Amino acid sequence: MTAKHKCKIFYCFCGKCPPIISKKEEGFLYKEGITPGRELDALVAEYIFGIEIPEEADIQYLDTCMDLPHYSTSIEAAWEVVEKLEKQGFFFVIGKGHMGSFVASKDKVWASFGRWGEEIKHYEADTAPHAISLAALKAVGVKVK
Repeated sequence: MTAKHKCKIFYCFCGKCPPIISKKEEGFLYKEGITPGRELDALVAEYIFGIEIPEEADIQYLDTCMDLPHYSTSIEAAWEVVEKLEKQGFFFVIGKGHMGSFVASKDKVWASFGRWGEEIKHYEADTAPHAISLAALKAVGVKVK
């Protein structure tokens, strides 16, 4: 029996590691339940802010060489995401529990981004920065479960 292969790079396409993301024609599909942390921060940086993340970048690189904001765990950094999308014509709404026809879990925070006349993209999570990060990715066309 061979040892299980584990890459230390951020995006691994070696074929031996379980996929973090898998390419689809209409965008990317992220693994279900992506948690707050540096992986999600890098995705926000790349897809919302257009920051190029080297494929070989690991978490230590993101912290020491890039000084990447903690979008998914810091409300201050998450608010930068909100401001960026508002400049692109999106409106933003955040709350907890129910809102109109959108029903979120009682103890979850939900975030929504949309443009008038288009489908509103929602995401719910345990914290506001996490919900903002994932809703923002959905709003710009990234497929998030």
